[in-house]
Amino acid sequence: MSVMLFSCARKKEERDDIYIFFTSDVHCGVEENLGFAGVKAIVDDAKAEHPYVSLVDCGDFLQGGAMGSLTKGKLIIDLMNAMNYDLVTYGNHEFDYGMERLDDLSEKYTEPEGRITVE
Repeated sequence: MSVMLFSCARKKEERDDIYIFFTSDVHCGVEENLGFAGVKAIVDDAKAEHPYVSLVDCGDFLQGGAMGSLTKGKLIIDLMNAMNYDLVTYGNHEFDYGMERLDDLSEKYTEPEGRITVE
């Protein structure tokens, strides 16, 4: 699991920073490294102090380990919903269980309230 922080500010005195946290290539490894609990704690702390904080995933989260195999990705979707991801993209492994399963899982993903969707 990778977690990165990016911050952008116009001027030091204005402090309108934008914080973007992201995970990538999780492969159902929700307890590896920092783990989902650690990521959620960091993101929640940042949201408590800053108005512009987002959590995104860059794909390859569904497949991997017993959690992925036994639930065919459902448990990771439940966990990601609890994490309140603002944006999720698909990687190549999201298609490992087939398009029909991916469509079913996509319907289970809940978008956070207030999320901006660009079409």
